Amino acid sequence: MSQGIHRKIRSDAIWAEVRKAWEAGETARSVARRYDVGVHALWKRREAEGWARPEPKAGPVEPAEGWGAYVQGGATPSRLAWRMRGRWRNVWSRR
Repeated sequence: MSQGIHRKIRSDAIWAEVRKAWEAGETARSVARRYDVGVHALWKRREAEGWARPEPKAGPVEPAEGWGAYVQGGATPSRLAWRMRGRWRNVWSRR
């Protein structure tokens, strides 16, 4: 009884959909699961065919509470940094 390698052979149409989904920003694992292709095969094909995701469009980063609350609260960059320092200290001390 031979135990050969089981290969999933997918059509070019399937790979075109895989590429479209991956370039749209979906993770490799979710694309591989949805189209029943191997993650390693996806990465190999991505390298061979030169798939690329578009650069993300970065805009101004808005505070979670909004700019109005940011200004009304008297927040300055140094105060904000001091608050965030305390939050990160709490996060790291839990480990």
